[in-house]
Amino acid sequence: MQKLRKNDIDKATLEELYVRQKLTTREVGKIIGCHSASVSKLLRVFCIPARSTGNARQYDILNDKNWLYKKYWVEEMNSSQIAMIVGCSSTTIILYLKSYDIPRRTREERQKGKHRTEETKLKMSEAQKGRCMSKDTREKLSKINKGKTLSREHRTKISRALKGMKHTEEARRRMSEAQKGRTSPNKGKPMSEEQKKKISEAQKGRPISEEKRRHLSEVNKGKHPSEDTKQKLSDALKGRFCGEEHPNWQGGKSFEPYCFKFNNDLKERVREFFDRQCYMCGTTEEENGQKLSVHHCNYDKMVCCNNIKPLFVPLCRRCHSKVNYDRDGWIEFFEESINYLTHGKCFHTTKECEGMEEKG
Repeated sequence: MQKLRKNDIDKATLEELYVRQKLTTREVGKIIGCHSASVSKLLRVFCIPARSTGNARQYDILNDKNWLYKKYWVEEMNSSQIAMIVGCSSTTIILYLKSYDIPRRTREERQKGKHRTEETKLKMSEAQKGRCMSKDTREKLSKINKGKTLSREHRTKISRALKGMKHTEEARRRMSEAQKGRTSPNKGKPMSEEQKKKISEAQKGRPISEEKRRHLSEVNKGKHPSEDTKQKLSDALKGRFCGEEHPNWQGGKSFEPYCFKFNNDLKERVREFFDRQCYMCGTTEEENGQKLSVHHCNYDKMVCCNNIKPLFVPLCRRCHSKVNYDRDGWIEFFEESINYLTHGKCFHTTKECEGMEEKG
């Protein structure tokens, strides 16, 4: 049909299109070149009664509920796409969905699988630049989200999306400037036992990367905790990591007695054999502030009395505490290094010591 102008439309033409052909106001508007609201106004001007919902044009295909359900939920088509097939408006499809009690998709479900293009992301980024939320808006958002918790699936998605992403130096500087002078909302609020337990469970098994260790080392370099902080740490750790609670608990092995042959004379001969220096780092007794500890390389206190070849090394305080972890690894290390460097020998005999004293 030839496109007409709004000013040329008369009552007869409008009745033909709207009443007899039962076109919608939108379809009439497309023919005469105006908006559907203008067509509604012309109907009132010419005193042509608007059709009620009951007299609206019927679409036979929409009488099939299963067809509509399949298109909307199974084939995941939206109302606009279904409307193009039927030849009606998307509003009509929505009305039919409601009449059949077919549930509508949520916003998250509608967006599922959709990805914004890089161009769209760039446009959104440019549009948001320099825009700051007002205090009133922040308060509203805070009230809306209060008490809401993200599902595990949602948190996992956010975690995966942010994995490997790093803030630029400029972004870090801006974040730092924005946080200056602000007081933490949790300041002065003690954490509940439940909250502490959740944090503990979340951190279990999470290794700290070497990069993170270096960063923490540089940040804390030269910093010393105050006496008040030291006291708080001491009080918090009292009774913890003791006895069976300690991760290195060996069933009370430290309370077992040493072999009677492991005496001060043997310890001195071990220290003299290694020139009174720590076997691992070379620290002297003067630098250590006390005599070097004599370490049982196989962690057996009764090794001298069990007719097993004893292996000992002198260690400073720092290294002696270090070898309490990964004992199997340290046993292998000491056995191989002593056998290679000193052919399995680790202390002077009594005769050798007497000969050294005579020479001295």
